[in-house]
Amino acid sequence: MSEEFVLLAKSTRGSGCVKLINDCIEKPGVFHFTELLQQPTIQQLQNTEFDQSFKLLQLFCFGTLHDLKVQISPLQMHKLRQLTLVSLANQNAVLQYNDLLQSLQLSNIRELEDLIMDSVYSGIVKGKMDQKHSRFMVEDSISRDLQLGDLDTVKNQLEGWIENANQILETLDAQAKKITSDAQQREREKLLFSNKLKEARSDTHMDKRERQKAARR
Repeated sequence: MSEEFVLLAKSTRGSGCVKLINDCIEKPGVFHFTELLQQPTIQQLQNTEFDQSFKLLQLFCFGTLHDLKVQISPLQMHKLRQLTLVSLANQNAVLQYNDLLQSLQLSNIRELEDLIMDSVYSGIVKGKMDQKHSRFMVEDSISRDLQLGDLDTVKNQLEGWIENANQILETLDAQAKKITSDAQQREREKLLFSNKLKEARSDTHMDKRERQKAARR
């Protein structure tokens, strides 16, 4: 989130906030908007003649192209397509071109690949375009703005991840202990075998000497 818009929002009212929202949405490189949305002067736009601009900012915070209900500028449409791509990349490791064309409301592969490349250059997604199989292989992506209701979901996901990680650590620890125990058992068996071999060789030498003495007698 660009600090300049947050600072300007503190001293801007009404239609000035509408322009501020549009400028923020359209600015290249800005993909998070929650901090601006939370400013009191922006919150005051709700249920006024400027309510549509407030809802538009909410859309860019939390929504996707599927949620769009009004006309927006070409720059805003491009930004919303990028944010929609980020949302899809957060949920899927492989994005099929046909699905992306539909979700991003694009008419051809060229437009889609241009959008993907622009998004990669912007640093909001990372991955490889597999043109042979018509898909985008996601390696990483930025996170979207979170609503308060999403925090519980994130908390549950983190707790689940921690639990899984602990289970994996317990399994690895048990395997490590078993490997150590097995190695120690092999060493004991090796030592026992070595001792028995020495005893056997010693007995063989003794028997040989006894036979040689008996032969001399």
